[in-house]
Amino acid sequence: MDIEALDQTVWDAVIAGTGFRESLLAAALARAGKRILHLDRNPYYGEEYAALSLDELKAWTKNVNSSHIRSVQYRTYPAPEGSGLKNSRSYTLGLSPGLLYTGSQILSLLVRSNLHESLEFLKVGGWFVYDASDPRSDPLKRVPNSREDIFNDKTLDLRAKRVVVRALKSIVGSEGTNSGIGAVSDSVSLQQYLEQPTFRLPPSIVAAFTSLTLRHDLPNELPFGEAEERIKKYFDSLGRFGAGFSAVIGRYASGSELVQVLCRAAAVTGNAIYVLENGIVDVHEVDSMSPSTRALQNECTEQNIRVSLKSGDVIRTRHVVGTPSNLPTKAPAAQIPSDGTGYWMSIYVVSSSLKRIFQTDEPPPAAGAIIYVPAGSIEVDSRSNINPIYVVVHSSDTGECPDGQSILYVSMKDTSSDGATLFDAAVESLLQKVASEEGTADSPAGHILLSVVFKTYAGSEPSDQFSSGTVHLLSHHTPTIEIPDSLVEQTMEIYEKIVGSRDAFLEKATL
Repeated sequence: MDIEALDQTVWDAVIAGTGFRESLLAAALARAGKRILHLDRNPYYGEEYAALSLDELKAWTKNVNSSHIRSVQYRTYPAPEGSGLKNSRSYTLGLSPGLLYTGSQILSLLVRSNLHESLEFLKVGGWFVYDASDPRSDPLKRVPNSREDIFNDKTLDLRAKRVVVRALKSIVGSEGTNSGIGAVSDSVSLQQYLEQPTFRLPPSIVAAFTSLTLRHDLPNELPFGEAEERIKKYFDSLGRFGAGFSAVIGRYASGSELVQVLCRAAAVTGNAIYVLENGIVDVHEVDSMSPSTRALQNECTEQNIRVSLKSGDVIRTRHVVGTPSNLPTKAPAAQIPSDGTGYWMSIYVVSSSLKRIFQTDEPPPAAGAIIYVPAGSIEVDSRSNINPIYVVVHSSDTGECPDGQSILYVSMKDTSSDGATLFDAAVESLLQKVASEEGTADSPAGHILLSVVFKTYAGSEPSDQFSSGTVHLLSHHTPTIEIPDSLVEQTMEIYEKIVGSRDAFLEKATL
C-alpha cells in the first residue's frame, strides 16, 4: 500500500494509538483482510507499553502526552566511579513491567496465531515477601509454590504448615480446582477469610497469600472472591512452561516487544499502514462518499467517516478506534475524567545485579522476580507506606540494562502525597539488605542510579452508545504489573462489530 495515497483509500478502520489493544485489533483486522491505517501521535510505538532509551525516557517525562499521568519526576543519582549509568542506548526501559501468566489467554492467543515464534519469553522465578523487621533473619521470604515447599519451610512449625496447606486447598484445591470450605459472603476480605477460626493464620502468611494477587489493596480491603480468583490464576499457571514458575516476561521490555510483534504482523499482510507522529484532529460522519471515491473503491452504499489528520490529510474510513485521549475533544464521549483510582508508579535503574533473587531450583535462572512489601514496612520521617508496595525486578538478561545492573518497577496505590520518597526508601532498604552481599568493604554494592516516578489514574468506561456504531471508544488502560486478559475481550468486542464475527480472530490469512 502506498503511504503517499492515504487520502485515496477508503479505510476499513483508522486506529489511533499503538497500545496493546489497538495493536492487537490492527493485527486481527489486517489478517481478516481489512484495510487499516494505524496512527500514533508519538515518535515511538507502544503507548502505555512503550520502551525507551534513557534520552527518550527523559524526553517522555518532559512531554507526557496523557492527562492520566501526573506529578512526573525524573532524577539521576551520584554513584561511585565506574558504576554509574552507561550510554543512553544501553537501556530499553518499559513504562510498565508487562508480566504475563503462563496460563493467560494472551499467551494462548499468541501460540494459536504463531506469533509466539517472534517473541522470547523469560521466566519470573521468585515471589517474595520483604520483611526487614528482624535483622537476624533473611528479609526476603520466598512464597511457597506447593505443599512440598510449605513443609520444607523452616520458619513454620508442623501445625502451622498443616493449617497453611488446608487454607491453600480451600482456595485452589489440591488439583487446581476449588475445594472450598463453603460459600463466602461478598463482604468478606481475604484477611478475614485467612484469620477465621478455621485457620487463624498469622500476618506473615496472610502477606504471602496477598502477594500472589498482584493487587495493591490492603488484605483487609481485598474482597475474598477477587483474591481467590487471582490466587487460582497463579497456581493454575504453575508448570505450564516449566517447573516452579507461573509467569513470564518478554525480552526487551515485555509489553513493548509484544506490541512491536503485533504491529509487524499487521504490516506484513499488506493491509496495514503505520504512521508515527500523526494523529486525528477531527472526526465527523458524512451522508455519503463523493462519486469519485465511490467509483475508485467500487463501493456504493456504506456510510463513511471523514477524518482529518495532524499532517493535514483528510481521509475516509468506515470505523474509527481509539481511547478518548487519542481522539479529538469534539468526538463523542471524549471527556477525560479528572480523577479515579490512582497509583504511584516508578522505574528504577540500580547498580546491582541482585543475583540471589533470580536463583531458582530449576535451570535456567529467572530474569524476573516479584517482591511484596507489606503496609507499614517502610518508614520515612515518621511516615510509613499505608498500602502494600510491589517491586517487580528485571535482570540484565532481559536486554533492558547493562550487565551488573537491574531494573525495578515499583508501584503502590495513591494514598501518599510523596510516593517518590517512600519508593526511594523501599529501594534503598532492599539494596542494603539484599545487594550488600555482592559488594566489598571498599565498594558496597547497590546504588540507585536513576528513577522516574509518576502518578497514573484509571479512566471511566466509555458509553456503550458510542462503541456500537462507527466510532469505537476504548477505555483508558492503566497498566500496573501484568498485562490483563481483559484487554483481549475488549478488543474482540470491537473486532466483532467491525467484522461481524469473532471467528478466526487473529488467525493467519490463508493464500
